[in-house]
Amino acid sequence: MRESELRAPAVTAPIGAAQARDAVVVAGIVVGVEPGEWVGGPVLEVQLRDQSGAVGLAFFGRRSIGGIEPGAFLTAAGTIGHHVGDRVILNPRYWLSGPGHTEADVVELRAPAGAEAAIGRPRNA
Repeated sequence: MRESELRAPAVTAPIGAAQARDAVVVAGIVVGVEPGEWVGGPVLEVQLRDQSGAVGLAFFGRRSIGGIEPGAFLTAAGTIGHHVGDRVILNPRYWLSGPGHTEADVVELRAPAGAEAAIGRPRNA
């Protein structure tokens, strides 16, 4: 992996301006983390907020991801979609820093390979 891939992109879009089908890079504070169950298996649902709005991040096949917790600063890249009326980025590429992290510690993490095949509606919807 190249060093440039380890650092979060410097240019991000306001979360509130992101529209469906936009390929975006957004950054904000994690304000909610909840493991859930969507058709096809487990999903970690994360709420990311900046001063302009909020967007959901869905990580299929995961119940938790180390470091993703309320208060963490996260940069995410992906395509805006909709799920049950909310804007969401499915299995985003992301860079994490927050409590206990510095800009020098920013590392890319990914959802497991093949997890995108688990897309579906939540069982309790």
